[in-house]
Amino acid sequence: MATIGSLLSQTPPAQKLSFEVTSVKPNKSGSEGSRLGIRPNGYFFATNASLKSLIVQAYRILDFQVSGGPSWIEGDRFDVEARAEPGSISAATGPPDPNRPDTMSLMIQSLLEDRFQLKLHKETREEVPVFALVIDKGGAKLEASVEGRPGPDGMRPGSMRTRPLTGQPGLEILGSGVNIAVLAGMIAVQVGRPVIDKTNLSGMFDFSLKVLPQPRVPALPEPGGGQPLASDPVLQANPAIARALQEQLGLRLDSTRGAVEFLIIDSVQKPSEN
Repeated sequence: MATIGSLLSQTPPAQKLSFEVTSVKPNKSGSEGSRLGIRPNGYFFATNASLKSLIVQAYRILDFQVSGGPSWIEGDRFDVEARAEPGSISAATGPPDPNRPDTMSLMIQSLLEDRFQLKLHKETREEVPVFALVIDKGGAKLEASVEGRPGPDGMRPGSMRTRPLTGQPGLEILGSGVNIAVLAGMIAVQVGRPVIDKTNLSGMFDFSLKVLPQPRVPALPEPGGGQPLASDPVLQANPAIARALQEQLGLRLDSTRGAVEFLIIDSVQKPSEN
């Protein structure tokens, strides 16, 4: 069985990539909001971010896949700035590979190892709830990418992004020249559970997925009282995504179980301010 979370491996010492300049400072603002992002020319920033969110960013995993560590990895907040050496980040030549960390991810991993003294290992757990992404009974409605043709909103091939919908609640997920595995990774972030590509669709696709708010389906009461019975896990996790996928892309999420890799924190220290 394929294992979810193949990006959890530590960077081999011989291939360790690092930022040229880094700054890590505690954020005492008390604000709830946080921002993390990557800008051109190898610049990474995080504002009011927890260490756990930085780990999620560095290893491209979901929040629940990080286990262990002291409570401050979620409670304390930090501002981070990091710049790569000029010319060390090569321009993307194709769609991202969801099974391999890119240069920036490896650099962020090195930053966490150096500044937070982060040491961790991976552990595979069997029979973890996951979603399988499959083709719905009506057939897929994806549009194949065409070389030389801009993607949605003029996006370059091999890119994805989300943005709020204009004039109404909800969000839009846009993809240009990406494969289904990359789409599955983006959906996993929205539903908070690993998503396995079971569509058998090959090639690159363009899409614009408009996700409108939908009421969550409550658990069904158990006859005679007692604990509620779980309703459809997909509808409980994110009914808006489930409906958008079926209606707009002809895809469906099925609840299943699989092997999932977790990051286990062995040791970590609060960074010294610079």
